[in-house]
Amino acid sequence: MMSISSATQFGAAIREHRLRAGLTQVELADKAGISSRTLIEIERGHPHGEVGRVLAVLRALDLSIALTPRPSNDDLGDVLDLAGHDL
Repeated sequence: MMSISSATQFGAAIREHRLRAGLTQVELADKAGISSRTLIEIERGHPHGEVGRVLAVLRALDLSIALTPRPSNDDLGDVLDLAGHDL
């Protein structure tokens, strides 16, 4: 599973999946029921995209979002300690 922590990473992931599906931006936008301009903005990582439109793109690519808690700094420190690194 891919970990995404920014709008830019999210946009790159959408683009990667679109290309894997063999779709153009226009084709995916039509399939998702959004404008190609909106899809271009999503793929470029513009953080102001509407959630509903983003979810439509994900559905059109047969993808979903899974929310997981990020590790706390304490958890990260424990992992680094185990690996022999200082935080």
